[in-house]
Amino acid sequence: MEISDLRLMLGWMQQTQLTQLTLTLPDSHLLLRRRPTGPVPRSHQQDGASVAVTQQQQAVKALNVGTFLPFHPSHSTPPVAAGTEVHEGDMVAFLRVDALLLPVLATGSGILSEPQVKTGELVGYGMTLFTIRGPDGLSV
Repeated sequence: MEISDLRLMLGWMQQTQLTQLTLTLPDSHLLLRRRPTGPVPRSHQQDGASVAVTQQQQAVKALNVGTFLPFHPSHSTPPVAAGTEVHEGDMVAFLRVDALLLPVLATGSGILSEPQVKTGELVGYGMTLFTIRGPDGLSV
C-alpha cells in the first residue's frame, strides 16, 4: 500500500463524513481514524444510521447501501434485543458494506422495535431499519 492510497482513503472518509475506516487484507490490517471538522450534518452524525422524526415515531434509517445484520458476524445475539430500552449512541445492529461493518446506532432513547428488514437483506439509503418509541409506550 502506497501513501497515495492512504491519502485517497482519507479523502473518501472526509467526503462521506466517516470517522473510522478499517481495512483488513490477507497480509495486513489498517485502521484509519479522523476527527470531524466543523458541524456534522444531522444526516451524517453516525456511521451507519440517521434519524427521521415525525409526530408518530422515530425511525432509525440506513445511511448507506449495505447488507443488514442484526448482530456482529462473530456473535450469535444482537447487541440490543427488540423490546428493550436503548439510549442515544447504543449500537443496535450493523450494515455490511463489502468487507466493512458499519454500526447502526440508536439516535434517541426509548424502546427498540423488531427490525423492519430481514437478516441479510440488502438495504438502501434512507430505508427504515428500526423504530424507537418512548419508554412509556408512546411513540416519540
